[in-house]
Amino acid sequence: MPAALLLVLLPVAAARAAEEDRVLSGHKDYVMAAAYSPDSRYLASGGYDGTAAIWEAASGRLLRTLAGHTDSVTSVAFSHQGGVLATGSFDGTAKLWEASTGDELMTLSGHVDWVMSVAFHPDSAWLATASFDGTAKLWDLRTGLELRSFEGHRGGVNGLAFSPDGKLLATASDDRTAKLWDVFTGEEARTFPGHGDAVRTVAWSPDGAWLATGSNDRTAAVWDAVTRRKVAALIGHKGWVYGVAFSAEGRYLATCSGDKTVKLWEVEPGMLVRNYTGHREGVNGVAFSPDGWSLASASDDRTVRIWPIPFEPVRRLPPRLYARMEFNDENGDGILEASETARVHLILHNEGQGPAQRVRISLEDDLTDPALSSTAQSVRAIGPGGKSEATIILKAGLGVRTARHRMRVRVREYYGYDMDPVYLLLQTKAITPPAIAFSGVELVETGPGTAPIAVDGALVPGESARLRVLLQNTGMGIARGISYSIYTTDPNIYLGDAGGTLGDIRPGEVRSIMLAVSPNKRVVASGPLPVYLTIRDRIGMLGLTNIQLPLELGKAPPPPAFAPARPESVLAEGLARFEFESPKFSVIPREDLAVTEVESSLTSLPQTAAVVFGLGRYRSLPEVPYAAGSARLVRRYLEARLGVGLCLAYFDQDASGLIFDEVFNPDYGRLRREMRRGYSDVVVYYRGHLLANRERDEIYLFPSDGRPDRLEAEGYPLSAFYASLGRLGARSVTVIIDAAVEPGDRGSKLKLGNPKPWTVFPAQSSIVTAAGEEPARVSETGFTVINACEGYLHAAPYQPSELSLLAHYLAAGLKGHADHDGDRRLTLGELKKYLTEKVTEKSWRIAGLQVPEVYGDDGKVLVEW
Repeated sequence: MPAALLLVLLPVAAARAAEEDRVLSGHKDYVMAAAYSPDSRYLASGGYDGTAAIWEAASGRLLRTLAGHTDSVTSVAFSHQGGVLATGSFDGTAKLWEASTGDELMTLSGHVDWVMSVAFHPDSAWLATASFDGTAKLWDLRTGLELRSFEGHRGGVNGLAFSPDGKLLATASDDRTAKLWDVFTGEEARTFPGHGDAVRTVAWSPDGAWLATGSNDRTAAVWDAVTRRKVAALIGHKGWVYGVAFSAEGRYLATCSGDKTVKLWEVEPGMLVRNYTGHREGVNGVAFSPDGWSLASASDDRTVRIWPIPFEPVRRLPPRLYARMEFNDENGDGILEASETARVHLILHNEGQGPAQRVRISLEDDLTDPALSSTAQSVRAIGPGGKSEATIILKAGLGVRTARHRMRVRVREYYGYDMDPVYLLLQTKAITPPAIAFSGVELVETGPGTAPIAVDGALVPGESARLRVLLQNTGMGIARGISYSIYTTDPNIYLGDAGGTLGDIRPGEVRSIMLAVSPNKRVVASGPLPVYLTIRDRIGMLGLTNIQLPLELGKAPPPPAFAPARPESVLAEGLARFEFESPKFSVIPREDLAVTEVESSLTSLPQTAAVVFGLGRYRSLPEVPYAAGSARLVRRYLEARLGVGLCLAYFDQDASGLIFDEVFNPDYGRLRREMRRGYSDVVVYYRGHLLANRERDEIYLFPSDGRPDRLEAEGYPLSAFYASLGRLGARSVTVIIDAAVEPGDRGSKLKLGNPKPWTVFPAQSSIVTAAGEEPARVSETGFTVINACEGYLHAAPYQPSELSLLAHYLAAGLKGHADHDGDRRLTLGELKKYLTEKVTEKSWRIAGLQVPEVYGDDGKVLVEW
């Protein structure tokens, strides 16, 4: 590095705002700070109006406003993974927010004065805060607890920044110094005197060799971080210097000032490159985009401006690039389907001695498909020790063909220091059309709009009833813009509300149409009444025309019939994967591949008795996919993750005959013998068939050797199941039903969530604890119930992990992915939110809509680690 330089203001053309910058307006008062997300796609700002804002950087569109502080927001910072935003405020606190939703996650309180700056540690597990109370603090974001306080400044601490390796923390203070601190011991490492007034801001070069400071003495300085030697003095501002920031490759330093300008300096050879003018008031903060193409500034004029950065490559020592990669498609099945979007995400690290300049990332396909397109992205520069992120977007149009692609992921550098070959092996899949099927009708003879002669399930002349017409999408595509009309050719039959729209119907989803029907005494008909149904969709891909409804006078309509889910088979080798030989590439592990690795926790439940059923192979019924594997994984999580003391397991032929009574009978069953009344907890997991008998309004667990035509004799009613569990006298009971209700020999599907005296659902929130006793509230009985699905849905398999979809995300949630607030304590409410979002999102593309149900105490802690 050169000897200390006096950087003199050279004749530099000012950047004209109208031609070269973008203006982001939305704050109602001064904008105090700005920060980019790691992928450069989003920009956060903090304002004197007490809010933070998140913007789409490319368009300048305001995405969300974060309100929660009671005073001005002074600082903003994205976590290094980009999912969390930290804010500091004059109200003396720092807050964490979920960047994608704007939800507040955590408040950190402990300072006794304004919080001036926040910064994430490189591993994002810690946050540092700087305060006007003269201290900096380090916080553990897993617990929200203060780890240590850095004390030694004789004035307020205005700014801070972690070194790239995370070992040192730099602080800037009103006492005219900057200091370095050992992050792990809290000891002061070095002090940098030299400014003639308060030091407002501090920043590290990407390689950690230099430290930059900005001061009220109207100068900025660059220091050797080890020797404390002043490498450069940057003189040219006419007001206090509020912000400094290094570019991604370390070549440039940006400064901002109360003189309304932003200046861009080339640290070596030491000259002012550009003077950005356009703000009408002082500029409080400045930030480079990680991809190196732009610079953002926050101003008292209530705006954020995004400026272009001039760049000409300069030959230096060669870089050495490494990349971590991941592929994500919308439904997570590893196949790019028609109308689907996927992302190839790369995290590039430069471990060489020179910068990687004008790095371009693109995809080259070995096949030609006009309906398949991809973007490319350029990173301006990545300095030694620095990193940058890039995302390539793949879009499959409606006309995409089914094919196996081998796409080269090209990472090319301006001077030819390209990365070695790496390929994305990707299966594309042509559109699979929807198929709307008529499932049946149900007669409703009670309630508003009805006037029955007799409530007997049959329509007779002279009465008025409601008719529920049921439709199901039995295909694998979304049926879009569905409309219907129902008509009759007999003027003596009145139909009300007989036309309308149903919107989109997802695969496997069932929709109902309710209409009024009233035949008068003049109707003469033998056989089905002349009532017809027509269904159409928006784009004319399907339709049902003039379907005669099975409605006869004096006869109850036949029960509806529903098609089982038809998930398409996906070969393991068909899933997207990367192929490479170079050790400079690695793949970011997917959540899908991690759930089978069970980690221990702090939770121990030695007095809990659990029983799991995995019934996949039935003598008289179709196989239930991944039943045994799902039950085995749940058993492993119960034993290893939750510390359950005893876990009984029954698979396929083990679960035959009277097995359910042998296990659950409250007087002599196996579970009763293994537990202590009032002391033990009970957990039950069931994956297998559930059969329904609509005449009895009952749902049954079914043994592997059972015959559907002997449902009442060989099935185990859910009413008896819940009643038996209630009579066990357990301290708490958790039931996980990983199954959907299938029709039995004489019935249609019933909703598993139908309110009954023996269930634990919101509609009634009660359970019978003993024969004849009054129902008790859920909160009083200690019951927790997790159902794989609600309504007329299904419990899908998930091929990528060879588990049921519920078991996959149940395991992922217990592993910690559902820990929404990051406190390393998973509550039932957090698991409920996670299962609902994940299972619903994944299911409708891979096998049809599945919406899980979770009932119980949302505050109940399930596992701690």
